[in-house]
Amino acid sequence: MINNYEQTRSSLRGAGSNLMFLLIGGGIGATVALLFAPKPGKELRQDVSDGVKYGLETANETVAQFKETAGEKVSHLKEVADGYYHKAQDKVSDLYRAAMKSVNDGTEEAKALGTEAIEQAHDLLTEAGTKNEPSLFEAGSKPLDQRNLKTGIL
Repeated sequence: MINNYEQTRSSLRGAGSNLMFLLIGGGIGATVALLFAPKPGKELRQDVSDGVKYGLETANETVAQFKETAGEKVSHLKEVADGYYHKAQDKVSDLYRAAMKSVNDGTEEAKALGTEAIEQAHDLLTEAGTKNEPSLFEAGSKPLDQRNLKTGIL
């Protein structure tokens, strides 16, 4: 897109330069024609008027062509920019959906692991209660020096 933009910008600058050179050349040509024309004042004024009209018509045609070309280039750039915008929007939407799927999958996995941990803890507590051993909760009421520091039980 940047390349297209630079090309368009370059071609628009070239058209503006051509218009300026055309106007300068027309002015120089009219001046030289006046200096070397052996005509009476009335004819000279008519020639100058005709020359100015011709220069204005040529300038107007060139400006019209320039406007048309610029409009086409701007329309093309807008279409290209819209295309890039929609592609970027689609990619962001895809990334968002993938991220949300990962979050949901991670949440489900965490719930499953939590449920499994609770079930294992319940099984251990139930198993400890059937062996007539002090439960983990009862061991917490003993003095610290009588506990196993790793498990918290006697």
